[in-house]
Amino acid sequence: MDAFTAARYRGKVAFLTGIRASESLMRFRACVNKLNENYINAVTDPRARNVNLCKPLFDWEENDVFRFFYDRGIKYCSLYD
Repeated sequence: MDAFTAARYRGKVAFLTGIRASESLMRFRACVNKLNENYINAVTDPRARNVNLCKPLFDWEENDVFRFFYDRGIKYCSLYD
């Protein structure tokens, strides 16, 4: 899917996700698979060499997310309540 989505763009493409390592052991393992650049990982599909997965919230805890919302006056989904 990454290769298909990025095909119409030239140059480097970054997919930003809100994945947090603390949400599950599987996510933690997926994020720290590489020794370096845990926040930015290359896509393994050879057709998507220009695509990177970026995980800027990798090391945030739930409180960090809600603190970010609070500090900036951002409303969040009421399902979290």
